[in-house]
Amino acid sequence: MKPIYKITTAIIVLILATVAFKNFSNPFFWYDESGQFFISKGLNHYSEPFAIPQGFGQVLENNRNFNLDPGGFSFLLYFWSMVSNSAGFLRVLPFLFFCGFAVFAYKIVLNETKDKTISTVLTSVLTVSFFILSTMLRAYSAEICGVAACTYLVLTLKNNQTPKRLIIYGLSTAFFCWTRYDFIVFAFVATLYIIYKLFKSNDVKTFMTKSACFSLPVLISVIGTYLVTMRFQNPYAGNIGYSTYISTTPSVLYTSPLLLAFYVISGYAVYKKTKEKTVPDLVVLSFSVMSLYVVLSALNMFPIDVMRTTSATVLIHTVLMTEFIKTVKGKFILPIGILSAVYAVVLFAVLNFFSFFDLLGITQMRELMAFKETNKTDKVFVSFYENPDVRYVFEYGKYKDRQKEYGYPEKFYFQTGPVHSFLAEDKKVIKAEEIECDTYLLMPALFSLGVGTDGKPNLNIFDNISRTIECFDKIEGYDFLFKKK
Repeated sequence: MKPIYKITTAIIVLILATVAFKNFSNPFFWYDESGQFFISKGLNHYSEPFAIPQGFGQVLENNRNFNLDPGGFSFLLYFWSMVSNSAGFLRVLPFLFFCGFAVFAYKIVLNETKDKTISTVLTSVLTVSFFILSTMLRAYSAEICGVAACTYLVLTLKNNQTPKRLIIYGLSTAFFCWTRYDFIVFAFVATLYIIYKLFKSNDVKTFMTKSACFSLPVLISVIGTYLVTMRFQNPYAGNIGYSTYISTTPSVLYTSPLLLAFYVISGYAVYKKTKEKTVPDLVVLSFSVMSLYVVLSALNMFPIDVMRTTSATVLIHTVLMTEFIKTVKGKFILPIGILSAVYAVVLFAVLNFFSFFDLLGITQMRELMAFKETNKTDKVFVSFYENPDVRYVFEYGKYKDRQKEYGYPEKFYFQTGPVHSFLAEDKKVIKAEEIECDTYLLMPALFSLGVGTDGKPNLNIFDNISRTIECFDKIEGYDFLFKKK
């Protein structure tokens, strides 16, 4: 390996190692992570302080009402947390899936480029792009691991068609169908493509046997997710939930350009390869998955968003990088290593600009600074967004031995908030300005999001927040701590 490639890869790995150490040593979770933790305990984001952990049945029930995933990660975390509830240990579970993603990503790029040096550099770029998911206590890393594994199967299917292997791959894909619904969209296309490839390379009898070996476990798994979770999940949210996410995230600003770049580059690759009578499987698979997402988005069934539609994002970046490198290799003065480094920096900046501080745990540290001050006041209002964070810290985390010092839970007023079903109960969320407290532990951008006085979803988010913030003054030096005007 040339020195420039070694230096590029070493710098990227050093950055990843530094961030990983920071994340593993961060004892605090944010709302989705702490909520995920309580779901795995058979509780939820707004359970009462010191609520007793429940059994597997309640894990399933709370996952239906307080999550937007099938629940596979919640089930795994239920058993994983039996060993330890410490934040560092809990973060190991998503990190293991992320390592699996890195392995399969390397195999994918190597299969496409046939160059170990380029594959090493580009895999480093891919891991940088998605590293924010590596220790996040959510199902995202499990999903991208599944996408990478299933994609690699498609690319190497020609040499992996024995019934035994197809059964193993089918069971693996079936397992990942329980991570996130995004993956099911991907798995649907991947399964059809695998069946098509099997049909082309086998006689009818062999085709029927092999396609059943792979597709039956996947079909059973998808039916299972529907019967167990999907048909019960979020009945009050429907399209509103996704529409709210899309309308309030800055990622929509660069979703369209990324999609356009994907279609231009993959379309060119298809055109170039078609003349040689060989269309790259990676391009066909990616193009098909993205097309399905676009159709579902047009039908307002699954609005596309590159940052939240993780399966699509993995494929987009893989195709962009491999086809770009294959196209420009040997045509630029700059070495591939430098080009890859530039690509990594730009991509990382685009994907993580709005969440870069969270990546380094800076937001949680600012929250902690404000949180430490609450022991100096007599009554603390905790917004719904901070509710599960505070409960985890006192009951399972860093401050479980300092409950008396902080007066937990006696002096804390916990706001209950909107679940993903936007509160099935016919009642309004108590707003911060309606409660008299000495201090208010709030997430400024979200603490008044919820339902209106009629019990229906309040989608006029920004106006609602601006009106609520007028009632408070930020305490000097703290981002999360407020007092009433």
